[in-house]
Amino acid sequence: MGTREIAQWKPLPWFLVSPPNNGGPARSRERLLRLIDESVDLYPLTLLSAPSGYAKTALLSTWAVAEGRRVAWLSLSRHIGENEESLLGGIISSLHRLAPRLGANDAHLLSRIFPDDQGTQATLELVASRLLELDEPIVMVVDDAHLGGSTLSSALLQTLTDHCQNRLRFVLAGTAELNQSFNRMLARGIATRLGPAELSLTVAEIVEDFHRAGIALSEEAAHSLHNENGGWPIAVQLEIVAGSPGSGGTGPVGHSVLTEFVATSILGQMRPELAEFVLAGTTCLRLDATLAHLLTGAGNSSALLEECANQGIFLDRYESGEHRTVYKWRQEFSTQCQQILDRTDSGRRRRLNAIAAQALARLFPMDAMSHALLAGDAEALMGILREQWLRIVIESGAAELNDILLQLPGDVALNPEILLIRSACLDLLGDAPGSTLLRLQARGALSAMDVVPHQVRATLAFATLFTENDAGALAIAVDSAREHSAELQGNPVTNAFAMFFLGWTELRLRRNPAAAVRMLRSALDQAENSGLHTLAQRARANLMLALSFGGYFSSARALMAKYEVPGQDATVLEWNHYDGAIEHFARGFADYWQGRLPEANQTFLDMVAQGGHQASYTALARVFLAFCAADTGDASDIRAAESRLDGVSQSHQHGVPWPIYGLIAAASLRAASGEPDAAFEMVRDIRDVAHVPVCLALAAELARLAGRPADALQMLGGISSTAMTSYVSVSALITSAVISRGRGEGDAAHRQLEKALDLAMKESIVRPFAGGDDALVQLLTEHAAWGTAHEGFLAARLAQGPDNISRQAMLGTQLSKREQEVFGFLRTTMTAEEIAATLFVSVNTVRTHQRSIYRKLGVSTRRDAIRLRP
Repeated sequence: MGTREIAQWKPLPWFLVSPPNNGGPARSRERLLRLIDESVDLYPLTLLSAPSGYAKTALLSTWAVAEGRRVAWLSLSRHIGENEESLLGGIISSLHRLAPRLGANDAHLLSRIFPDDQGTQATLELVASRLLELDEPIVMVVDDAHLGGSTLSSALLQTLTDHCQNRLRFVLAGTAELNQSFNRMLARGIATRLGPAELSLTVAEIVEDFHRAGIALSEEAAHSLHNENGGWPIAVQLEIVAGSPGSGGTGPVGHSVLTEFVATSILGQMRPELAEFVLAGTTCLRLDATLAHLLTGAGNSSALLEECANQGIFLDRYESGEHRTVYKWRQEFSTQCQQILDRTDSGRRRRLNAIAAQALARLFPMDAMSHALLAGDAEALMGILREQWLRIVIESGAAELNDILLQLPGDVALNPEILLIRSACLDLLGDAPGSTLLRLQARGALSAMDVVPHQVRATLAFATLFTENDAGALAIAVDSAREHSAELQGNPVTNAFAMFFLGWTELRLRRNPAAAVRMLRSALDQAENSGLHTLAQRARANLMLALSFGGYFSSARALMAKYEVPGQDATVLEWNHYDGAIEHFARGFADYWQGRLPEANQTFLDMVAQGGHQASYTALARVFLAFCAADTGDASDIRAAESRLDGVSQSHQHGVPWPIYGLIAAASLRAASGEPDAAFEMVRDIRDVAHVPVCLALAAELARLAGRPADALQMLGGISSTAMTSYVSVSALITSAVISRGRGEGDAAHRQLEKALDLAMKESIVRPFAGGDDALVQLLTEHAAWGTAHEGFLAARLAQGPDNISRQAMLGTQLSKREQEVFGFLRTTMTAEEIAATLFVSVNTVRTHQRSIYRKLGVSTRRDAIRLRP
């Protein structure tokens, strides 16, 4: 695993893995900074657990950026904290963000950590192993850790703290809910807690904070204030911002008192321009100057944001190395401001949320839909959803999108479009029963409509591409979706995602590989031009397979060489349910047809070792491991391949005929075990199944080997012209040629074989020539004498292995590998000089091998050697 970014892993945005750039009174908390230092030195896990308003984020950001500290930062959201996989992805993103600030060895170790698609345990082991090698320990701060809940406190954190030998320590900040999640670790003495008692301000600290703000405060007044609010930092800060100590009369006793305090003592004391800016600006928890301007209309939004941040008005600043600045309001303050706005002008609050929804729709569609919900604007929400849902799902946002849609009011939630999109989300999340139920509900609602609106039909078409398993129905859905996609030409981003998904589905249908290649190429070009990096990765991976499956092996190899295939431990995203290890299968598939059986076999074995469900590319790797075993004929490989086929689905899914693939694989193994008649009986009905070109070509081979030429030709007739890829054509032509020879139609046989050689040469297709049965070997040998434009290629096929000469003909002797190769060339019309030039050896070396071959075969001339028959 290299230090580059792995193709399908998407790190978190920088501002979620960077501490905020805080001003404000937290900088003077020397007492608390020392407490954190002591806790981190003594315990693997330190909790800062207290209600909102205790300045935990400000305190930790000050502590984290102190000179010499090796601190990684992770801000949780509900989406990040909802499961172990996303949490681990966040932790890894945080480690990557820290890496450049460390020494060369430690930076290299952290940058080599990526999620493992075998699951959380494998990733945990990888993280622990890398951290154990660190030169010095690091600390990870997890802000808003309560959003991780029991997920964070499960084996995930326990494993990391137990197995990293103090190379990684955690500081978690969140609400009091953290205590329940970590009670066991607290009881065991491996965690400690700093709560409200420690985080509350002392009288001396209150005096110091007022002094730093330029406000004189006597110790007596500070005592009075401490008695009123218990040293609650947000209440003290509110008093400071209001500039009137003691006027608030509030403590952590409820939101109504705090809301009134914010309204009167904070906003009421601000100059009107700033108060209006804050009320409107807190519509979005996270914003930049551009969004602030849209919400507030203030031409000096950037300056006002800086004023709020510098004066400690509950706004954290996040800065990137690219001179970009993003701000985030403190949650509690934002909530109070929005409650005030709703109370004073609910219509304005809805309008501001509508503005936010429109502004965020393109880059942050999830946030946009949340604002549309708050605006009560179902039409705007549906507009964002129609334009963005496909992008969200393809970029692995299905779980979060489904959660958003579950918040819709009842009448909107039953909209058939909503049901269809949720059905697609659940299918991607692996909940097939739930997906089917929602799909049936949606179709019931559609059937009750007199007229189905055009936009609904478009959503239905694309949602069906996720949920339909029947190949015939899926083909109809693809054609319908393609018609609707023509309307998206004016929106390059939406069109790029639609084109990708059409190509993705067409590839699984197998009816027209060339069309799949065209659509995926188009999607890749549009994605790269539009800066859609995740989509470009998806399209590129699928294009690799589309090119391989379409028989364009040279182009596939060129794409693989240009974009290195990622390590097998690269992906944990939702889309991996569909496309996990697709690039590896593309390479193994090309290796198989180009005769690189050891390489193909190893790739497929690696995929199986990594794991995958019964309708994944891992399942397809199990099928091709059977084909590899059948081609080599090794008895132990055949037994192992047979057992692996239990991991292949027995039902059609997304148009893929898994039972057919499993059947042809099992039949190939039976034939390789010496039971050709039994193998044919297993596949005799496969000719009636559409769009399985590989299976039909291989079944025709089995029929020929079982002495059923008419059945073989009938099977080949079932392959459509659009599905007749290069390797399928080569296989079909060879099967037809051997059958023609058996019928005494020699000229026809040689014409068919020469055509097969023409096609095979272009894409280096080898596997169909490697059957090794006597009829094929005899035809290849006769063809060399008949005359061919591809003598070198044919000679190499004749020299592929000892099975190309019967054991009787070899008179009990064994040709060396080089002698087998030379013997293959001797069967052609090539001269010794031409053979020597092809093999890059001298003519004398060729003649030496030639004499050895004659001696071992008991012949004296080249003609006698070529004429040997079993």
